[in-house]
Amino acid sequence: MFIDPVIMQFPENIDPERFVIATYYCAAKPTTNMVKFAAALAIEQTCGTWLKVPGETPEVRERAIGRVVGVYEAPAYQIGIPEGVTERNFIVRIAYPWQNFGAQLSMLLSTVIGNISSSGKVKLVDLEFPKSFLKEFKGPKFGVQGIRELLGVGRRGRDQG
Repeated sequence: MFIDPVIMQFPENIDPERFVIATYYCAAKPTTNMVKFAAALAIEQTCGTWLKVPGETPEVRERAIGRVVGVYEAPAYQIGIPEGVTERNFIVRIAYPWQNFGAQLSMLLSTVIGNISSSGKVKLVDLEFPKSFLKEFKGPKFGVQGIRELLGVGRRGRDQG
């Protein structure tokens, strides 16, 4: 089985400032090749296809494609899959170049869970953000106190004191 070496990466080989890393819980049939499935998820949410697209140069593909940085089975069946196992469980980590979606939360969410939400038992469980991405967000415009003033709501409950 050939997997594109750009798509499959060791976590230490990627520039942590270029990528948002998404962690997923995935469940699949015992016969599913989860490495291939994870690669398909990374491609679907970035370049969108296994096929070469006109105008997609190797440089564009390297810059834009998602990278699988981890596939972990739990429990790990290292010798063979026991009889009676009807589903295998995995943690999959995919690094997405954040320049693909910029500092836009809606585009981030579309990238990390958009089309793949209909790919079977795939659940987003964590996101790791690089400092270069987070610095694009200026923070809340009004802050907690400003929101309370806008809504005419004073301090309540535990906030009092």
